[in-house]
Amino acid sequence: MSSARARRPRRLQLPYVAAVEATRGVPLYAGILMVAVSVLAAGSAGSAGSLSPGWAAPLSTGAATATFLAPVAAGASVVHVQARRRKGWLDAAASTPRGASGAVCLSAVSLSVVTVAALTVGTLVAVVRADLAGPFTAAMLLLPATAVLMCAAAVLLGVWTGTLTRSRLAGPVLSIALYGSATASLYSRIDGRSWLLWLEPYPLDFSYSLALEPDPGYWLPKLAALGAVALAVLLVLDHRRALGVLAAVAGGAVLLAAATTLQPDVVRLRTPPTDPPCLDQSGVRVCTWPEATHLAPAILAAAVTVRKHNEDVLPDLPSTYNQLGLQPEQPGQPGPVGAATVDVLTVDDSDSTSVLAEVRAASLPPSRCPYEPASADLRGDVVELMAVRAGEPVLREPGDEIEVLAQQSDVVQARWVQDTLEEADAACAARPADAP
Repeated sequence: MSSARARRPRRLQLPYVAAVEATRGVPLYAGILMVAVSVLAAGSAGSAGSLSPGWAAPLSTGAATATFLAPVAAGASVVHVQARRRKGWLDAAASTPRGASGAVCLSAVSLSVVTVAALTVGTLVAVVRADLAGPFTAAMLLLPATAVLMCAAAVLLGVWTGTLTRSRLAGPVLSIALYGSATASLYSRIDGRSWLLWLEPYPLDFSYSLALEPDPGYWLPKLAALGAVALAVLLVLDHRRALGVLAAVAGGAVLLAAATTLQPDVVRLRTPPTDPPCLDQSGVRVCTWPEATHLAPAILAAAVTVRKHNEDVLPDLPSTYNQLGLQPEQPGQPGPVGAATVDVLTVDDSDSTSVLAEVRAASLPPSRCPYEPASADLRGDVVELMAVRAGEPVLREPGDEIEVLAQQSDVVQARWVQDTLEEADAACAARPADAP
């Protein structure tokens, strides 16, 4: 009985000592710096209320701070372990039952605590600034999970580096290398689609809206690879190098297999509701996500206005406008007859001018190549004609083709619209087959 009681305090020794170590020396100062970086990064992500409604946008913003925290944490870990070595603490720990590896792992735990605490603060700042009235799905938990694993892997990498070298430049060099590699992979991609996307710790240039959530096909392999890296370093620190190499190879194999066989996007459309809320007026129907019903009146008013001023030149105007994601487009299959997708998703888009512009663009027949500049410019001319017909000011030179055309008869304008849309489709046909 007495021996059992004597063992109980030892079970609490590691978390207690780690908590104490996290509040002094390098972990404390690094934690203060990382909290400041985290708050600054999360607070500078647009103005208050500019994030899309729901949990995905603030969780992504909070998790994106890990891109800045991980390099700082890695450099601080190097400095912390080197300080322990210079003071002889690791040599003294080598004579204990846990050995020097136990002391090194304790340093990793203490630095991981302060890093995750800073990450949590940044996420809370983003959440406080967001409108949480929107959706929450299980896939959104992949964002903070990736951020935590990324920070833990960076700390372990820094601790391992600190055991290998005594150079005072090792910490800053590792921090710069990690941040530089993340930035280089981000700006090396073309059109957001490259195998380098898989090497980014956290993709910063993807945004979330009501209709989007993280794509598990991208995030789960990334989580597995980060976990394998962390496990590999842990095994090496525990002098099980063969298993560590095996874990690293396994993580690389998972990432390579995902990069070569999977073609997921960073985000995907949420599963739409079976019976979305809709509004009807003057033969026009507008359907929105349940979280965005407040936008329906503005979209409906814009749709009615577009039909009123343009049905004489665009006889096939849609009768139904679905908010983005409610009617997922199937590759190679036409959408519902008389239905269009309108990309009005945020509270700011309830402004009548921006909604009108979105509805006009959505009212045209679907583009065969929306990213082709020549085709997009031609379709833009049609949208401008629709605006001129509604009496809106358009930034055009006096005597411009659109201004002159708007004075012609509806028959002439309808013929011009048909010819322009056909020319836009012809621009798609001349597009290279491998273009995005």
